[in-house]
Amino acid sequence: MMRTAYMPPAVTALLAMTLLAGCNAPKAASEKTSQSGWLRDVTAQTDVASYTFEMPKDRPLTLLQTIGNGCALADFNNDGNLDLLVIGAPVALYDGDGKLGFKSSKAVLPTTTVTPQGCAVGDIDNDGDLDVYITGYRTGYLWLNTGTGFEDVTAESGIPIQPWGTSAAFTDIDLDGKTDLIIANYVAYNPEKGTRERCDFRSPNGTTVLGACGPREYVPLRAAVYRNTNGARFTDITKSAGINTSGRGLGIAALDINQNGKVRIAIANDESPGDLLAVESIKPLKLSNVGARSGTAYDMDGKMHGGMGVDWGDFDNDGQFDLAVATFETEPMSLYHNDGPDLFSDVSVPSNTAFPTRSLVTFGLRMIDIDNDGLLDIITTNGHVMDNVQDIKPKSVFKQPSQLLRNIDGKRFEDATAQAGSQFATPIVGRGLAVGDINNDGRTDIVTIDSFGGVHIYANEHPSSGAWVGLKLIGTTSTRDGSGAIITVKAGDKTFVRHAHTDGSYMSASDGRVLVGLGSTVGQVDITVRWPSGRTQQLKAQTPGSYITVTEGTN
Repeated sequence: MMRTAYMPPAVTALLAMTLLAGCNAPKAASEKTSQSGWLRDVTAQTDVASYTFEMPKDRPLTLLQTIGNGCALADFNNDGNLDLLVIGAPVALYDGDGKLGFKSSKAVLPTTTVTPQGCAVGDIDNDGDLDVYITGYRTGYLWLNTGTGFEDVTAESGIPIQPWGTSAAFTDIDLDGKTDLIIANYVAYNPEKGTRERCDFRSPNGTTVLGACGPREYVPLRAAVYRNTNGARFTDITKSAGINTSGRGLGIAALDINQNGKVRIAIANDESPGDLLAVESIKPLKLSNVGARSGTAYDMDGKMHGGMGVDWGDFDNDGQFDLAVATFETEPMSLYHNDGPDLFSDVSVPSNTAFPTRSLVTFGLRMIDIDNDGLLDIITTNGHVMDNVQDIKPKSVFKQPSQLLRNIDGKRFEDATAQAGSQFATPIVGRGLAVGDINNDGRTDIVTIDSFGGVHIYANEHPSSGAWVGLKLIGTTSTRDGSGAIITVKAGDKTFVRHAHTDGSYMSASDGRVLVGLGSTVGQVDITVRWPSGRTQQLKAQTPGSYITVTEGTN
């Protein structure tokens, strides 16, 4: 049954005018881009260049085969430089040298009997070493960082094997100073019991073409939530806390967006309504799903979308965290503006995130300040889920360019993929995306996953990058890694609100440090840290241009 939704006349008129004008049509893969853009691919000079993902020989590919892989940028060995964890067969760890180089790590990694797909990063035992949860189809591993490598503690963790875990996130839901775990599950996929792997499609000339079945072919699986009870020991609280999700989850991002000690967890679902889990009470711990009434469950037309990567960020610098959700082709990226406590409106058309993204199948998504002008931009990885899609839709392509949407004035975005450069815009089967300051120069670098190619590491070399300040957080009452802390930076008459997090994007984890672009700021800035514990800490007259280590409760 087709559903229709009311659209205000002003939005309808804007939509019609934009379509008539062909405003910012998505860039084709063949469109010329700058050879020497802002993002330079430096993979070849690293050991990561030898890592490849192989295309399965049986074709056409199935949904399981094209769901993709993730990665993580994190300082696992505590040397001050970001390392890179690549999720696949095998899982591989590379030590970063802080100069854009990565060498194969000598750290001990556990073996995986099932090919993993995604990951989450957090300090589960508050010992100062970042640990990893790894997701996948009929699998799931909890790896404890020992300082010289990782130990598989899955068996004693209390976290069971997931039916199909995709993205996951660590966050302290109950504010006890220990990081809890949310795992998105996708669909009930069991060919051994008769679920179909390939479906019939009609080609333009009327012939039948087999291809990967879409998500609606399968029963949705729901997210699972585990409370950290003792470091590496977790308890399933999904039912006891009243957690009810729509299922078919692919992206997760958690944050105390209302800054009242009650976390909100956004889950992007594939052809199911989006979830926004809201902590209603801590004792007893209860969560409700406010996705529908918040305005984030559906797109601007009131329809379900193919939600994939997701991220929180204050794109218009009004002090409130907005939500970006990656979507399938013909579905514009959803950019939800925060209108007040748990109320959002989809501004993808007026902000111009809608039209540059309509032809793309977007997976990885992060809101970053590519040029440190103080405005959050949006960066994505893209690629279709059907390797033979052109046999069914001649204008669609399997490999697609990554995309950079540059924030112009806090109200509108432009497609700046051409300025990012031809290396970044080279079509790939884009899936995972992680971001972080790899060479500690105050500019956010990018790692993308081509799930039928390899890993791409992009150095941010924007020629006119603005001033910046970075923070590395160490919690004491809050979780040791400081995840979930909210940072407010006052620079002259400007105020920037950002947050510490490793989650978001798609099956990936990013640099947990907070990098705040300050634009043309001259002089010192004042910084306020609101820790998840509720403690507020002020740092007056800080000099931009370096990373500051902030320990909760000390100056």
